[in-house]
Amino acid sequence: CLKASRLSQPRVLGQRVDVPVDGSALISALLLEGRHPQAHMHGQRSRELCLFEQRTRRATVAEADTLETPRPKS
Repeated sequence: CLKASRLSQPRVLGQRVDVPVDGSALISALLLEGRHPQAHMHGQRSRELCLFEQRTRRATVAEADTLETPRPKS
């Protein structure tokens, strides 16, 4: 997940969560934090969610800055 991250100097936040899928497959989820490497982002901190498929050893990364934002009350 750290290699797949688009962030500069990513680090793992919290602990890995393992989710069994289809009985034999396992997907691990990690929350990463780092800084945007693009000049126009001025090194702004950001978070990414990484899903790692154990069987294929493939990591998929998505922006996750909104995971911690509270939802508006209905």
